[in-house]
Amino acid sequence: MTPPTPPTERRSLPDAPGIPGISGTYGFDYEDLLLEDLRDLFSRLRARHSRTIREFAEQELYIPDGPFKGRRFKVDRQPFTGHALDLLSTGKWKRVACTGPSQSGKTLLFFVLIIVYYLFEREETVIVAVPDFDMAGDKWRHDILPVILASRFKTLLPKVGVGARGGKVKSITFSNGVTIRFMSGLGGDKSRAGFTGRIVVATETDGMDSSNSASREADPITQIEARTRSFGDDALTYLECTVSIEQGRIWREYNDRSTKTRFYLKCPHCTLYSHPTREHFTGWQEAETITEARRSARFTCPECAAPWTEEDRHQANRDMICVMKGETFDKETQTVTGTPDETDTLGIRWDPFNNMFVPASVVGADEWECENAPPGKKEDLDKKLHQFVWAIPHVPQDMLIDLTPLSIRKIVAKTNFSIPRFKVPKGFDKVVMGVDIGSRVLHWTLIAMRLHGAAAHIMAYGEEIVPEFESIELSVLTALRNLRDSFSKPFSSVDPEDKKPYSLSQVFIDARWQSDVVHLFHRESGKMWIPAMGLSRKGQGQNYRAPKSTKSKDLAFIGAGYHISCNRAKGILECKIDSNYWKTYLHNRFLAPMEDSGTLTMHSPVSNMEHHRFAKQILAEKKISEFDPKGKGEIIRWIQKSRANHFLDSTYLGLGAGHMVGARLLAPVAKLTPSKISQKQREPGRWIHKIEKVRSWT
Repeated sequence: MTPPTPPTERRSLPDAPGIPGISGTYGFDYEDLLLEDLRDLFSRLRARHSRTIREFAEQELYIPDGPFKGRRFKVDRQPFTGHALDLLSTGKWKRVACTGPSQSGKTLLFFVLIIVYYLFEREETVIVAVPDFDMAGDKWRHDILPVILASRFKTLLPKVGVGARGGKVKSITFSNGVTIRFMSGLGGDKSRAGFTGRIVVATETDGMDSSNSASREADPITQIEARTRSFGDDALTYLECTVSIEQGRIWREYNDRSTKTRFYLKCPHCTLYSHPTREHFTGWQEAETITEARRSARFTCPECAAPWTEEDRHQANRDMICVMKGETFDKETQTVTGTPDETDTLGIRWDPFNNMFVPASVVGADEWECENAPPGKKEDLDKKLHQFVWAIPHVPQDMLIDLTPLSIRKIVAKTNFSIPRFKVPKGFDKVVMGVDIGSRVLHWTLIAMRLHGAAAHIMAYGEEIVPEFESIELSVLTALRNLRDSFSKPFSSVDPEDKKPYSLSQVFIDARWQSDVVHLFHRESGKMWIPAMGLSRKGQGQNYRAPKSTKSKDLAFIGAGYHISCNRAKGILECKIDSNYWKTYLHNRFLAPMEDSGTLTMHSPVSNMEHHRFAKQILAEKKISEFDPKGKGEIIRWIQKSRANHFLDSTYLGLGAGHMVGARLLAPVAKLTPSKISQKQREPGRWIHKIEKVRSWT
């Protein structure tokens, strides 16, 4: 590598008489000297602006350590970096906020590269913000210096003074005349005053997000950014940090203020673009051991559910496109539409789907270890998964109050060992079912209901495999038909004297995914199999709204936390159900004593650990209370602890179906005399009369 050309040395001449600092005499011709200096200045300015950050990285950056040590940086190793560096090079934004998983090149590209680019390509002084000066020394010695030593710019390192040897680092001046100035988040305001620069590069920003006792001004990040004010619109700020909590600086910068850039990947199998998230990382959930989790973990396509090999994932990332806040991705045309929101901050976040340095096996092992950790370790492992693997905020458990203190032990304790699988308990009246739709399996929960007192008994739960056809729609429809045929025969009571056949009375099918398929199945199967849309309370996704009026001609039935309407255009019945209400109901039924009204019991297990796996899914979400620091006071919401929540959904849907056939916790306070009870009031299923008027759905 050829060392950079050192700056042109200025010639020293005697001082002009009467004008200190001016070289030569009055009669000396200074025009040549001035032209020479101007040529040198403009040539250096042209050189400074000749390359973009991406060009500089690909031509000058050598990897100082790790598997690619000594090799030139290439964006193809991490395809998202090409898009990110191109966006940085546009100059459209004054500020940049970047976050992603650990071991993905975050510090190298969005901290070290930015520093060396401005120091040696643009030859500008750089202000580096760190939480404290001990970290400044570590960042210099372990992150910045190795990159410089691996490049041709090592000749510009100072030979003596700070930076040449060990010790605390505050300011380093290079041979090309530029300086790297570290500023700390600790100490008083004076430690951050008196030094200005156009470029600020900050790392570990969440550690500098609040003022300390020695400061009377704003937080350190804001104070350090103020050092660039004299440069006006030319000032630039780069923020890099691992995500901590929702209130952390980097997450607020990315989520609330920035472009919130997302990467859409093109599936090599279905060729459709999508934005995969944590729920699309599958395979490890059913593993019995961590070794099996490593072997079976897969990144999958959200559109076709095809599992990706590592080469598939690499190709999907090579074909990625960027979508910013304000833009939408049109699935029909496979194009980005809309206009990005106006903001001064470019926000970039990536996750394990984009991190080609860490394979699916490693992520799968992390997920399995956390899912199966003892209570004492689970909090730390969950924090690690959120912050260092998936780059999403972690919610500390001490900030939450668990409003349904249910446990695996309490759920398993509700087993009735005297009732075998698929048997109806003595004194129960109806059999209902809930079904959760998935791309690979359908999860179902079969429940017997006692109408008076609403006692419930889980007769069985299981999975219906979705066959693999060319069309996912045909695959799901076939699985639903197979499930319907499997439950076409009636069940018998555990009481040998009860000879009554117990057929399915009602089924709620989750229709949030593959809605058209569920609607088609409903039309061909009849009113017993009703599509159900689980909706959340206010503030969590799509909201559930109870009907304000009972007079609508399309309203068929209003229940507790759900209602059923006739969609005449589609020829179907639709159930909209408050998922939060019924998840709370489900958890409370497991907490009720065995002998109480409204209790929920389970069949005798076939194997010792059978109910443990079921119980884990029932506990995949929990109801919590937390304090909102933004002034909204106490917030009650459901949070997801695990994505394996399929039996939670199928079971609460089944209990909702049980309410629909007449199961009630409380009996009426007073009874009307038979002469005053209308025919519709006598029948728990009186809504059927209204449904029968819909002609087009059968």
